[in-house]
Amino acid sequence: MSGAVWDDNVGGGHPGRPSKADDPRWHNARSGLGRQLGGGPRHPVKSRVTDNAGGPAKERLGPLLAATRLYAVTDDALGPDELVRIVDVLLRAGVRLFQYRDKEHSDRERVTVARTLVNRIHAQGGLLLMNDRADLAVAAGADGVHLGQDDLPLEWGRALVGADRIVGASASYLHEIAPASAVADYLGFGAVFVTGTKPDAEYAGLDLLEQACQASPVPVVGIGGITAERAPAVLGRGAAGVAVVSALFRAPDPPEAARRLLVALNRSI
Repeated sequence: MSGAVWDDNVGGGHPGRPSKADDPRWHNARSGLGRQLGGGPRHPVKSRVTDNAGGPAKERLGPLLAATRLYAVTDDALGPDELVRIVDVLLRAGVRLFQYRDKEHSDRERVTVARTLVNRIHAQGGLLLMNDRADLAVAAGADGVHLGQDDLPLEWGRALVGADRIVGASASYLHEIAPASAVADYLGFGAVFVTGTKPDAEYAGLDLLEQACQASPVPVVGIGGITAERAPAVLGRGAAGVAVVSALFRAPDPPEAARRLLVALNRSI
């Protein structure tokens, strides 16, 4: 099983899908979203990250996760305008914790989009983490970084983002729990269920998830094939929340999908 479980088995090579590097939506990212941001950062990024609710981002993770139990991980199959649109409707539906995932585009494009998302999410009292790249998290003014087993070592990621930002880590096996939780503020464990986007992927299942939750001194979030129907079982095994990609960003009606997930999760508390 790959350590980078946060992709929820989406993205990557899909036969017949055109390269997003050639997608005109991405070529317009700088001229569209870039204008909203006024180009590059005008001020140095501060090491202490706070949002409109006050306090370091790291201190707000637990309360936000406890309040919603839902962690939205973006789908990098979406163009920037559609991505921002869906994030906006998810915010209106009550989602407050996001991870921005983009493994294909330039650093400049990713920072531009991330800064737009940060502005919108912070305006609603939420948090945004950057997938894989601690340096881009700092450049974008994001609230932290999520690192997979094959990414930058967690200690180096912490050194880059500082003590006040959030560091999350992926884990797929029990032996990964102790070293990851020594640095990370939360763990993403999975894939919990088989996912239709990659049917051949190895998955952990609920029993292993429960063992991971018992072994971890930091909150564990389940990911992989989680739906509104399956979410209560994930919480029932000790997870602090669920992380989803497809169930939100590929849903026919994202705000309704978010509401169904939030209701299911709140009923499980």
